Amino acid sequence: MNGARMWCALRRAVAIIVLSRVALDAQAPDSVGPNSLDPVTRSEVARAAFRRAGASNRAGLPDSAYADVRRAHEAWPTQPAYAEGLARLAARRGDAETVVRVLARLTAQEIGAGAAIYTSIASLAARDARVASARTALLSTIAGSAGAESIV
Repeated sequence: MNGARMWCALRRAVAIIVLSRVALDAQAPDSVGPNSLDPVTRSEVARAAFRRAGASNRAGLPDSAYADVRRAHEAWPTQPAYAEGLARLAARRGDAETVVRVLARLTAQEIGAGAAIYTSIASLAARDARVASARTALLSTIAGSAGAESIV
C-alpha cells in the first residue's frame, strides 16, 4: 500500500471513529431539565456523565472531569458515588461552596459516604471552617445512624 492510499485509509478510519462517537453521544442526553422526572433518563444521563468524568480525570483534564461529575450529581443527587466524586473534585479545586452544599445534602438525606471523601476534603476543611463544620455534621449524622467505626 503506497503512502497516499494509506493516508486515505487512515483518514476514513478516523472519520468512522469520530462519527461513531458523535452517534453514541447523541443517544444519551447531556443534561436533565429541571422538569424531567423520568428516573431512567436521569440515571442514563448520570452514568454517562460519570463515565466521561472518569475518562477525563484519567486523561488529566480536571475541568472536563469536574463538569461531568457535576452533571452526574445534578441528574442523580441521591447517588452517594456522584456526591462523593463531586465533593472530592470540588475540594481539589478549592471550591468550598460546592463541598459544603454536597456534604449538607448528604447529611440531610442521612446518606453515608465512603472513607475517601473524608480524607479528600481534609486539607480544604483545615483551611475553611464551613467545610470543617459540614464535614463534622456529616460524620456525626453517620455515627448516630450507622456507627462511625466504618468511616474513621
